[in-house]
Amino acid sequence: MLMKNGEEVPGAFADALNDDAYTAVVFAKMRPSCQQEYVLRASKAKCDDAGQSCLQSILSEIRKYGQRHKIAAPENNRVV
Repeated sequence: MLMKNGEEVPGAFADALNDDAYTAVVFAKMRPSCQQEYVLRASKAKCDDAGQSCLQSILSEIRKYGQRHKIAAPENNRVV
């Protein structure tokens, strides 16, 4: 998955985004500065249980961002 600035989203964060179609759509529609902020936070998360908890928290925040900005969920929960 690529950010709007052309950079690749790091591994575990990209996997987590791709597991949730709505979160992936919201992330793709974010401003580049917002995408960068979430990627930075995800890259600082540890790869242990606390890191997974942190990733889930970040994904939850992205979903809330989508709701605040009225970003519609993809049909059939699939990203096209």
